[in-house]
Amino acid sequence: MEDILEGEPMYIIRDGKVSKEALKNKVLAGDEFFASLRFQNFSHMGQVKAAILETSGEVSILPFKDDEVKPGLPVWPDLLHNMYKVMPADGVYACYTCGSTKHMARDEKADCTFCKKNNVWIEAISEVKKEFV
Repeated sequence: MEDILEGEPMYIIRDGKVSKEALKNKVLAGDEFFASLRFQNFSHMGQVKAAILETSGEVSILPFKDDEVKPGLPVWPDLLHNMYKVMPADGVYACYTCGSTKHMARDEKADCTFCKKNNVWIEAISEVKKEFV
């Protein structure tokens, strides 16, 4: 983290999921990042077009426009408890590691094709408003 804070700003979210740079450099501590999103009233990563870890340690966030928001990984603790390796129903699920989303069928199992590090999924949410209901 020190190298990043003394160097260049780094994208940590691109198009609603953790960036390849952040995955490669392991700069993302989920709890702190989710707290940053919650402080700015985001309920899921699908609302975030881009997030940059600044050299100061602050996170700058660029939201999607309302009509561009897509399903995403929830950032509220209560919504992160139901983790699945086998999907309980048809729907859109988000990778617990990177936030990448995938439509899956009931009883389907899948590895994440984006981060290739996970087979644990959470039901994605699709709220447009930047507030938790």
